Amino acid sequence: MQILAGLKVIDVTQFISGSRCTQLLADMGADVVKVEPPEGDTLRINFQLMPGAERCYSVLNRNKYGIAVNWQE
Repeated sequence: MQILAGLKVIDVTQFISGSRCTQLLADMGADVVKVEPPEGDTLRINFQLMPGAERCYSVLNRNKYGIAVNWQE
């Protein structure tokens, strides 16, 4: 049994520290939903500029659900 099973978390973070925090919550069983704009969040865009860094984005967002939201509309 995971200690945070049943906890719902909305992740709207855009920096490594926030993604790491919600990654730990997801690893402990929380249902985490990563919300980002359609073009991708800051980390996703910045990691595209560094060779091999896309793995870091994948690790930071493992065990999370994802959704793209256009906040302008």
